[in-house]
Amino acid sequence: MIWQCFRTVFIVAILWQLTSTISVCAATRHTDRIFEDLCNSLVDAGKVDDAIWICQRQLQQNPDSTLAHARWIGRLSIVLAEKASASLYDSRASDLNETFQQALINTNQPIDRYLQANPGFHAQSFLIADRITASTRVLRTAILVASISSQTDPNDDTLLRAISRLEYEASGLERSAKECWTLANTTPKPEIESDQWQQLIRELAMQQVSLAIMQTELFDRGSNDFAAAAANATGVATETLRQLPDGVPAKRITRILLVESLLRSGDSREAERELGQLTDVNQPSDDLTLRALQVRIALNNKDVDEAERLVAAPTAATSIELDFAKLEMLLAKDESGEMASKWLATIEQHGGAFARRRAEALIVRHAKSIGGNDATANPKSMSPAVIAAQGEDWLRRGDYLRAANLLRDAASVSNAEAAIPYATKSAASAIKASEPRHAIDTLRLVAMKFPNEPTAFELMTQAALLAAKLPADKSSQTPFELLESLLTDITQTWPTHEKTPAIAEWLCKLYRQTDRDESAAEFTLQWLTLRPDAAASSLVEETWFEYLSGLDSETCTASIDRLNAVLSELTSASEENASPFIGVVSLLLDQPATFQFAEPDSQMGDDRFVWTLYKLRSGEAAKLQFDDVSADRVKRGRWRLERDIRIGAGDARSTAQALAQWPGATAVQSAIATFWNEGDDASINRLKDLAVDAATTNDQADDILRVLASSNSTAAKRAAAELAERRAASQKIRSYGWYQAKLNAIEWLQEAGEADEATKRASFLLLLHPPKDVALRQRLKQYTTAP
Repeated sequence: MIWQCFRTVFIVAILWQLTSTISVCAATRHTDRIFEDLCNSLVDAGKVDDAIWICQRQLQQNPDSTLAHARWIGRLSIVLAEKASASLYDSRASDLNETFQQALINTNQPIDRYLQANPGFHAQSFLIADRITASTRVLRTAILVASISSQTDPNDDTLLRAISRLEYEASGLERSAKECWTLANTTPKPEIESDQWQQLIRELAMQQVSLAIMQTELFDRGSNDFAAAAANATGVATETLRQLPDGVPAKRITRILLVESLLRSGDSREAERELGQLTDVNQPSDDLTLRALQVRIALNNKDVDEAERLVAAPTAATSIELDFAKLEMLLAKDESGEMASKWLATIEQHGGAFARRRAEALIVRHAKSIGGNDATANPKSMSPAVIAAQGEDWLRRGDYLRAANLLRDAASVSNAEAAIPYATKSAASAIKASEPRHAIDTLRLVAMKFPNEPTAFELMTQAALLAAKLPADKSSQTPFELLESLLTDITQTWPTHEKTPAIAEWLCKLYRQTDRDESAAEFTLQWLTLRPDAAASSLVEETWFEYLSGLDSETCTASIDRLNAVLSELTSASEENASPFIGVVSLLLDQPATFQFAEPDSQMGDDRFVWTLYKLRSGEAAKLQFDDVSADRVKRGRWRLERDIRIGAGDARSTAQALAQWPGATAVQSAIATFWNEGDDASINRLKDLAVDAATTNDQADDILRVLASSNSTAAKRAAAELAERRAASQKIRSYGWYQAKLNAIEWLQEAGEADEATKRASFLLLLHPPKDVALRQRLKQYTTAP
């Protein structure tokens, strides 16, 4: 209801404006009936739905059986023709015949229903004439759409037959109307006055001229068929003009049509002479329809400067005819279409979305007229907007791959403002064409070309999401490799974007999925140099822990030294720069005290835990608290302290005491902590028992062996040697694992001060079970040689 009230106010405002300008701009009016002019003005402005509403209101206000009601039924069909024509722009070239026929049905439905419901209606001739007019409007759009289709599309014959059929209907109806006019003149009180029949006769005559002109659109300019059609149109217009008396509006309109047909036949001089009957051809006309013809005459004479002067002259109103004349002038001035493409927005502003589509189609047709069907073979020679217009035309027709290619071409030669929407449309078209790699390439191309644009990051992210869904195919780059490459580009190009941390995490997961923990670690280190903040530091901490915890001690030390060097470089300028890295330093580096941190403001959870661990490892008295600490931080903290003890970093006793109180520790972890803290026989025996316990995993047993063997306690080393012998007993004799366990036992016995026993075992092995492996044999021999 609110919308209906608003629309009423809106229409009243337009009506008031129209009536207030009648005396000033009478030449711009189409008829002497104000509601019909209002309806026409709304259509010209692209407000078709409002025009339909006007028609429906007028139908309600005129009784069904009256001629006025019938004429508004016809007017409604004519307005519906504008709406139905839009469907033709959206159809495939191969479907044009079908969509054209359906558009005709939709357009003529009000008239056909009325005539079926009112057989023998006395004014049916007027409705049939309106049906011809409405059908002609749909046909005009169909011809334009066909002109920008592939030359192989078999639509010309269908459209030519449609023109012929409408010409035949108009001619037959004109003859019938003349008979009715004669009858009305001899009847005292006819139902329809003779002057109304006379007006209908003139409308039908003009309609036949329009159809004759329209027929030229089916042929290429310069062809014999085009010349013949133009000559025929000129003849029809000339004859119609001859039959019309002076002073009637129909004569003015017919003369305009004659000028149009003369222009098409190439007779600019005669066209200019006929136009002179309506206006001073030396001055820009105040009638914008006539001025549009002046522009086109100038263009026909190859006088682009004169055409530009005419369109530049000031006007008191807008005119869609003059807008399109300016479009022709711009295309003549700049064949690339760059200037014309910038005029599209004004056409849309004046005439609505349908007017813009018509303008785009004209630009495409122009491009094909100078470059053939391969007009976009060299995109750099054309306006991006022209290329895009062709792409959008194919998109509406459903040829998605061709649309994707053209829109990508447009994006590749556009500035950032235009390239990004073109790329988005191209990607959408490629996806509809089941070509996701095409979409990915386009999004990546434009995003990397304009990385500083606000939406460039989103384009690349969309490309990555598409790559993540790619199935395996025969492409040179696997979907996994493509995704990895895209994510790398994102993190390197936009390291500080607020959403990049999530992308970096995604990339790290890809590395780890393929067991490339070292690559993941190296990537995070590179990213940290580009984004030295808490977000990057957190990912470094997580990724490097996963990497380091799987290395042997020597490799782990070398990797930590590399990490230490990068952090030192990043924090060299100021101690304040170190604050984001306290987690990495406290949980991963071997020498945390070389970095200085200010005490953090937060003393809760993870922040308190990391700070306390830093102090503890730096030699200060500190007690760890585990309330509200994440499980990951607890796990990393234990690994760090255990490594400190193994490499002899920090105070071993305080570290061991901290580990002994660690929450959630396994039985093995607790026993190791107790051994490090106490180192007595009981703790050694406890480890020995756990090492052979069935519930202990192989990794845990290995950890026990390393702890005992690395201790300074001779008792612990003997225990390690004993466990190594037990492990050898479970291996196949003379297997590599068997030799390795035997050698470990010998090594640890010697370190425990039992050199004689170690020599004896080595000699025994060499005598009874000499290894074939040279390296193993050399290792055994070193224990049989006297020092």
